[in-house]
Amino acid sequence: MDIIIDIFLNSLVPVFLVAGVGWLLAHFYRPDVRGLSRVSLAALIPCLIFSTLISTRIDLLESGRMGIFCGVVVIVSGLFARLAARLMHLDRSATIGLMLVIMFTNVGNFGLPVIALAFGQEALAQGTVYFIFMNLLMYTVGIALVSSKQVDLKAILVNMLKMPAILSVFVALLVIAFKAEVPKPIMSAVDMIGKAALPVNLLILGMQLHQYRLNPTRLVWVGVVLRLAIVPLSVLPVIRLLGLSGTALQAGMLQAATPAGVSTTILAAEYEVEPSFVSNVVVLSTLFSVVTLIPLIALI
Repeated sequence: MDIIIDIFLNSLVPVFLVAGVGWLLAHFYRPDVRGLSRVSLAALIPCLIFSTLISTRIDLLESGRMGIFCGVVVIVSGLFARLAARLMHLDRSATIGLMLVIMFTNVGNFGLPVIALAFGQEALAQGTVYFIFMNLLMYTVGIALVSSKQVDLKAILVNMLKMPAILSVFVALLVIAFKAEVPKPIMSAVDMIGKAALPVNLLILGMQLHQYRLNPTRLVWVGVVLRLAIVPLSVLPVIRLLGLSGTALQAGMLQAATPAGVSTTILAAEYEVEPSFVSNVVVLSTLFSVVTLIPLIALI
């Protein structure tokens, strides 16, 4: 019982408190959430990725296994969602909406802060690797899934390579490969910006959740259960088969169990794929993740 209380107070309560502050800011001050999100994506997250990869010096082979695990999680999530859609006789739009919200999770705004609080800096580096692969899949497979037109794969890849977060990975890998020494003033500045990423992203999460209105249906609850319980339990044997252990196992499993990603609401709205349903799953899976993550953290 003590460990459950400890996990709740030290790993999850701070996350929800900061997100709650973001919700209150959105309610009373109406800040520019989109502008703040762009700042995070263009500066905060890339600096966090760069400083984390440089300071931790992650093993490339282990990173590859983490990438494979991320891919497996996305595939398994899609299969479960597809099966549920068939059993419930959903139409094409509802099926795609269910697959989208189960496959792509909130590994950035939510997953990284929880990992940092629960498992520390080394696990945060592993969680960052998962975050990178999840974004690669969301902006390729995710867009292909929701687009009803022919997908311009070349344009998607070009735009993805222009993303600051992806560029920061390439720069970090070059520094590691050539064993280069980053000048201390530059590294200090990058570290300062990177350290702002986790709290700011939680504020953004709270602000984004404020925008959505709840209308839970049976399908919404199916999505929440699939995302928070069925998928994480089903992929636990996979991470062990891949040989991931220690902080890699902790970070990988926690990322696999994160709630539905806020970014899926943007794709759902842009491509008109059940935006109300997707936003409801995002909100409820975020709120109920406190129930599922406590036993998971205790287990791993």
